[in-house]
Amino acid sequence: MNKKIIFSVMFFAFSCPVNAAWEVRSIDAIPNSVSWATDINDSGIMVGEIKNNPNKPIYEPGGKLRYTFDPWNTPSHPFMTGENGVGLKIFDIEGRAEAINNAGQVIGKSSAGAVFMTGPNGEGLTYLDYARDAYDINNSGQIVGVTKSGHGFITGSNGIGMTDLGPVVARAINDSGQVAGWFYTGDEYGLLSAHAFITGANGIGMTDIGRPTEAFYGTSTRVSILPYDINNSGQVVGLIQIHIDLGYVEAAAFMTDSDGTNIRILSTSWGAAFGINDSGQIVTSSNVLCENCGIGEGISFLLDHGKFTNISNQFSVDALSLFDAAAINNNGQIAGTGVNAGGAPYGGWHAFMVSSDSSSTSPVPEPSTYAMLLAGLGLLGFMSRRRKV
Repeated sequence: MNKKIIFSVMFFAFSCPVNAAWEVRSIDAIPNSVSWATDINDSGIMVGEIKNNPNKPIYEPGGKLRYTFDPWNTPSHPFMTGENGVGLKIFDIEGRAEAINNAGQVIGKSSAGAVFMTGPNGEGLTYLDYARDAYDINNSGQIVGVTKSGHGFITGSNGIGMTDLGPVVARAINDSGQVAGWFYTGDEYGLLSAHAFITGANGIGMTDIGRPTEAFYGTSTRVSILPYDINNSGQVVGLIQIHIDLGYVEAAAFMTDSDGTNIRILSTSWGAAFGINDSGQIVTSSNVLCENCGIGEGISFLLDHGKFTNISNQFSVDALSLFDAAAINNNGQIAGTGVNAGGAPYGGWHAFMVSSDSSSTSPVPEPSTYAMLLAGLGLLGFMSRRRKV
């Protein structure tokens, strides 16, 4: 079948461009600041952390400016944007915002180690005194994380109450309360490896996700599987580490099917999958374990139903290149951290949102559009029959 005919008919029916245009938006940061994005909700509201101190530049010997300010002695503050990444709210406390739900409830951790959550639209602060870390929040306000005693936990709606999940790391939660995370086991030498798990609704029950069947491990028996996100179908994504002695030698991004079944490898290029939305779009980043990566060497990808797209190659705004994709929402908007390719580390990192026309939600066609589509499909059938003659 002639592919050009297909595209022309579909364009006529839906008025969608064939070649998607990518757009990037840096947050409305104050001058001389650096920022990192950690999550994004379905309204395009991003959260993360921001540092700003224009009064402490660092110079190399000879007087050359190295950093616009001292990143090691500058406090971080949680931030959240407005819808579609527009506007900026910086919280009064020092620390980092970790996740946000569609009501605008934000969770994070202060520099003093106190775990907090806000009310809707980022208003008010409540502290979870029992928590050491909070990692994710669903649209009911259920929170997962780790307690000060090292046990995973899940809360009720709006952060009320707490259920101890035992000696596990509770890392991600979906809207039915399915929790994904990991627990550790030791071998005969006392060396630990992590096993991924998924629970039922509201954190009830626990199933080991298992290992991929692909020939990836070689002779290594120490394999850690670390989930980072879960969507509302129970598809889980994350990182696999292969251990040798006290370190690791290789890593891979992974995903599962619904309810944590059929775990499989996505990429073996030292990457991890950090986010998955409800349509199954996945964002991965290859710099997660690259401690010596240079400026702009980190690469992030969008996996859209079997097709990998190098996001870093899709846009160029003020020399900003994609360094780390952190999350993707149900409209295909991606939150991440960009780095100025001509700048120095810390001096050029900025939180941003990137999206493409093809990743946004398509509007529901009008009845007249369906008629045009059917006519177009009829034309396709006619053309196909002609080619078979």
